[in-house]
Amino acid sequence: MAGIRTISSKVKPLELPDVSENNFADDGLKIVQPFKFFIYIQAITGINRLYLLKCNKFVLMFSYLYAIFLISFVALVYWTTEPKKNSHLVIRLFTFFEYTLLACISVFLKKKKMIKFFENLSLLDKMLKINKNVNSTCCMKQVFFWVTGSIVYNLIEFYAMEFYDNTNKGLKTIICTYAIALAHDCEQIFFFTLQRVVYLRLLVVKRHIQEYFKVDEDSSRKKPNKYEMLSNNVQLNLTALHEVYALLHNCAEKLNTVMSIPVLLMLFTSGLSTTILLKFFVRVIQLTDPSNPGSAIGVCMYLIVRCIKYTLLVVISCYYSSITATQVSLIRITIHDAINTVPLGKLQRRKVKAFYLMTKEYSFVYALAGVIKLNMSLPLSYISLCTTYLVIIIQFSKFLD
Repeated sequence: MAGIRTISSKVKPLELPDVSENNFADDGLKIVQPFKFFIYIQAITGINRLYLLKCNKFVLMFSYLYAIFLISFVALVYWTTEPKKNSHLVIRLFTFFEYTLLACISVFLKKKKMIKFFENLSLLDKMLKINKNVNSTCCMKQVFFWVTGSIVYNLIEFYAMEFYDNTNKGLKTIICTYAIALAHDCEQIFFFTLQRVVYLRLLVVKRHIQEYFKVDEDSSRKKPNKYEMLSNNVQLNLTALHEVYALLHNCAEKLNTVMSIPVLLMLFTSGLSTTILLKFFVRVIQLTDPSNPGSAIGVCMYLIVRCIKYTLLVVISCYYSSITATQVSLIRITIHDAINTVPLGKLQRRKVKAFYLMTKEYSFVYALAGVIKLNMSLPLSYISLCTTYLVIIIQFSKFLD
């Protein structure tokens, strides 16, 4: 492996901006602007983060009153409408409980952490000189795809349920149910999009490290993707790499703190809903006449697709967490190889070792409530638990019907 690239006198070293100079309000929240339409959609469903857009007090007050009205309206509809089965009552209670908590958390809790996350992200983009590429690095095409898909899916289900009901008696209940479902989907999309935002910046940092230690000259490595190529915007020295990596890890820690309770709530509700829907699926199969399946096929398709949707949203968040951890491992391997193979001065070797130890300590692990790690083993545990509780529920179904 070639030695570390020597920065010539013609190359101006990176000047790290002072955190105090990063006036987030004066910048007009440019880093948040790509998320503006998504934040508005969430506000319509009652999940309010308009404070990120620095809206005036009148708009914020109106949005808070609207969220309170929406929660009260859903509570009134659910209270005055009697469910057909106890299973429906369980799903209704837990989804409403989740919805209320998500709305309250978005307004009252973790606001400073969320603002700080975007502040640090804005500062990081300036250090990496990718702040002009904010639309691509904030994954707005993916956000549009997921949000549009969620809205279309919920609309299809809504009209299917309205057609199946054949009366207007349960129309308000159906509207409330799918408003809550859309809020649930958008909240999960919001958090795994922010995970992807962190991941893409980690790709840029990894590419910087590979360029610094000349590992990009290894022909066996894959060609850099369009996000890694953003590292060409600026040349970072070892001190700057320390600062950038630590700041990016701080962003990940802030994100983990903000999303810990909401994702844990949604994980629990998704698991419970999936279990009860699978129980309905088993019951439909048991009661359907094979010679005349009729509407049972449509009901089974509805149940299967909804279970897949719940599971898919869980898997995506775990996937981004896993590939982020993988990139950190690659960074660690690169630095370890540099320590063992690249000729270094005494001071330089000490700095590289310190960087290696920092990557071991700052490992970008997303953990819900500090206990449940978001990785690809979680969906397997999720499916296993759903299956276990499905068997239990079927055995004691007489108490739930």
